[in-house]
Amino acid sequence: YDKVMSETNLTLLLDTTLCAAETVDGTIHAVIARCDRTEHIYRIEAKLFIDCTGDSRLALEAGAEMRRGREARSEFNESLARDQADAQTLGSSILFTARDYGKPVPFAAPPWARLVTKDQLQFRSVRSWEYGYWWIEWGGQLDTIRDNERIRFELLAIALGVWDYIKNSGEIKTSANWGIDWIGMVPGKRESRRIVGDHFLTERDLTGAANFEDAVAMGGWPLDDHPPSGFDRPEEKPATQIRPAAPYQIPLRALYSRSIRNLMMAGRNISATHIALSSSRVMRTCAVIGQAAGTAAAIAVRRRISPRDVHRERLAELQEALMEDDCWLPGRRRTIGAMTRSAALA
Repeated sequence: YDKVMSETNLTLLLDTTLCAAETVDGTIHAVIARCDRTEHIYRIEAKLFIDCTGDSRLALEAGAEMRRGREARSEFNESLARDQADAQTLGSSILFTARDYGKPVPFAAPPWARLVTKDQLQFRSVRSWEYGYWWIEWGGQLDTIRDNERIRFELLAIALGVWDYIKNSGEIKTSANWGIDWIGMVPGKRESRRIVGDHFLTERDLTGAANFEDAVAMGGWPLDDHPPSGFDRPEEKPATQIRPAAPYQIPLRALYSRSIRNLMMAGRNISATHIALSSSRVMRTCAVIGQAAGTAAAIAVRRRISPRDVHRERLAELQEALMEDDCWLPGRRRTIGAMTRSAALA
């Protein structure tokens, strides 16, 4: 908040939600956003827009080409992909935090909490509980956008059921003095819609060390795929993780829409397959993607060209700008920088 308020060129509209877009001949002219708290409706004109909503809401309103779900192995020759494509995604999670109160803290689960058994936890350790569990995951078999409220209910039911097991099953004697002091009420969403760009980031780009001339960001998190039904599949391990041999490159062509001339994207909605998204979706990688997209957008506006033309005409200018901001780019003078560290530690 302090950084945003200190930047004179930013206008901050809190509690304000995009709800429509005015698009003509493949170009967005304005977006409509509303704030129900103040009963304001905003019409925002711009030369270029970046969709950082995660769910690709602006792309949806603008009519951009998108996709969701898991691709078939044959489409991009991905060894980790499924035989047949489907609409399922990574699930969502909620976290909780707990602490030692120094005295017994009883817990009575609400009647709607899940009844969790030892068999359901065969691949899920509950021996450390300060920060909850990422594997309290569910909902990828549904629509993670339209079914958000149902997913939240089930996640809360699972989380409190797991805590009930920790406290009351008799299996964990050391939990007597521990109590939950916070629990999330917003599902942490891993995947929904992705915007189609001029390039799809694929498994082979991540594991084969693809060398992109338009590399503008780096990633390094494992290819981290989860069963869509999450906790409802206790017989499966909660994640399959394959670490790339080295940090991988993310090209500019995956950060702008191929169907809407002045639309870019940053975050978990970039142009990537489901398998590639399983790595690129994490926060630090999304952060460096955001820096790259924002820098490219600034150049596009200043030069009065499209993001695609930045790739064609101003790529060196973009990469130099990112390098000067202490980002690492392959083959350039900085061999270790903030971006490499973020990618490797993400």
